[in-house]
Amino acid sequence: MRGFHEGGLKFIIENTVLIINAMALVIIVIGTIEAFFVGLWATLSGSATKRRKREVWLRYSRWLVAGLTFLVEMEQREGPAMRAADSVAKSLASDW
Repeated sequence: MRGFHEGGLKFIIENTVLIINAMALVIIVIGTIEAFFVGLWATLSGSATKRRKREVWLRYSRWLVAGLTFLVEMEQREGPAMRAADSVAKSLASDW
């Protein structure tokens, strides 16, 4: 029973890491695509004022912040910062 429990937990944790990374990737890709097309449209239509460009960049920065939130530092530790996915992956260590 213990082997099954540990194997099932390992499966869940590994998939959680993938899901966290996938969520961040999807959010960043959506924001990038939106910024590209909105910026392109503003440029081609002639409405690319400084204010409009700033709005596009600010909206894009919000998408990046939203996506990178999943990858930011979870705890301040000695050494490099831990990402959310990394902290979950570290829980797979067999010595716990």
